[in-house]
Parts: sequence; structure tokens; C-alpha cells
Amino acid sequence: MYYNNKARRIVFIDELRGLCILLMVAFHGAYSLVYIFDVNIPAFHAPFLQNFAQPFVAGIFVVISGVVSHYSKNNIKRGAVVLGCGLLITAVTAWFMPGQVILFGILHLLGVCMILFGLISLGRGSKPDRLPAFAGMLLFSLLFAVTFNIPRGYLGISVGGVHMALQLPDQLYSRLWLSPLGFLNSGFFTVDYYPIIPWLFLFFAGTYMGAAFYNGGAPEFLYRKRCRFLAAAGRHTLIIYILHQPVIYAVTWGFFYCIRVFFKV
Repeated sequence: MYYNNKARRIVFIDELRGLCILLMVAFHGAYSLVYIFDVNIPAFHAPFLQNFAQPFVAGIFVVISGVVSHYSKNNIKRGAVVLGCGLLITAVTAWFMPGQVILFGILHLLGVCMILFGLISLGRGSKPDRLPAFAGMLLFSLLFAVTFNIPRGYLGISVGGVHMALQLPDQLYSRLWLSPLGFLNSGFFTVDYYPIIPWLFLFFAGTYMGAAFYNGGAPEFLYRKRCRFLAAAGRHTLIIYILHQPVIYAVTWGFFYCIRVFFKV
């Protein structure tokens, strides 16, 4: 899928996405230990992990999805499959683990983004890259930064002692159905939350990066193989994402069950 005009696979994309999915698996494994099996892991609550590392890894995953969407033959179909998997996860968590339900997680987000990208591309004969690649990446990255705190109630940037933010009206957050868009209602509960705003803008920044790569702009080192294992994981991220939580739960439950049986605790 990730080729330039000479049909050379950009292996680094596979490897980076493989690394991201494995980090997600590790994070979700720690989450299950803490919130489902009541294991005390103080490091899990560290601000660096929760406020920077976790969203940073997710952001890379979103950008990569945008990059490869520029090469997909049918983004609408691809997005429908990913969104369908997200809805399946919603149904399973709502039925079996209502306290850990996922109503609009990263698969829901990516599915919607892919479908929107595909719809925008229809009838144009090419992908929607009206701007030069660098300008598009810069514009949508800025839009992502400015809208990042919309789920928290304001528009703009507030970092450290620098505040350039506008408080948004409470009425925007009064409708439950607007929560997936980014206007998070207090009654909307989901353990995995990636709203369309701001993450759609990061996805589109990725599509412009994909446009640059498609036109031969990828550096040569991106085509070199480094880690076969990560590349393989990166080519099967959807399957890994769907299966990893049930596997983590089953293995962890089995481990603690054996501990209780053999040590009488």
C-alpha cells in the first residue's frame, strides 16, 4: 500500500506503525491491570505517560493512517471496515464490560476520517490535495493544535504560563450526541475517547504528508528494512487491535486465577 511512483514500499511506515500498536498493547495491558484487576501501578498514573506519551503515540498512529489513505484504492470501503470494527468493539464492551465501554475510540475516529477523505476525493480524479504538501501539513497541524482543547471547553492554546484561549459556550456541550464531534457532554462515558475534533485535522495533516511521499518526496532511509518483527506487526495492526484486549483479559484472568488456586489467596 505504501509505495511511491517507482513501486517501492516505504518500510519505515510499517515499522513505525508496528511500534505504535505494540506500545498501545502495553498501555492497554497496564490499564487492564490497574482498572480491572486492581493492581497498584503508580507509574501508570504518571503525568508524562497520561498527558504526553499516550496521546503522542496515538497521534503518530493517526498521522500514519492519514499518510496511507493517500494510496488506498477505496478509502470509503476501508473506512467502513475500520468503523465497523470500532462498532463491534462498542457492542462487545457494552455487553460484557459496561463499566469499560468504548463508545468512540480510535477505530471509530479512523473509520470516520477515512470515509470523509474518500467522499471528498469522489469525482475529482485525484486525492484532495489542493494545497502544496508542506502548506497542507502546516495548516492542518496548526488547526489540530488550536482545536486540541475543544473537548475541555476552550479553543486555542494554553501551555505553561502562556494562555491564548477562548472559552466556548456551555450550550455546545449540552447535547450528548455532539460528544463524538468533540463537544464532550458530562454524561458521555467512554474509556477510549478520540473525538473528530481535533483528531481529524491531524489525520488530514497525514494525508498531505502522504501526498509528498507519493510524489517522490520520501527520504531514501524510509525504504530500508530495519526490524522484520515491527514491520510484520505494522502490516496487521487492525487484527492486533481487535484481538489484543480479549487476549490480555484472558491471560491476566488466568494468571490471577492460578495465583488464587495455588497460593490460596
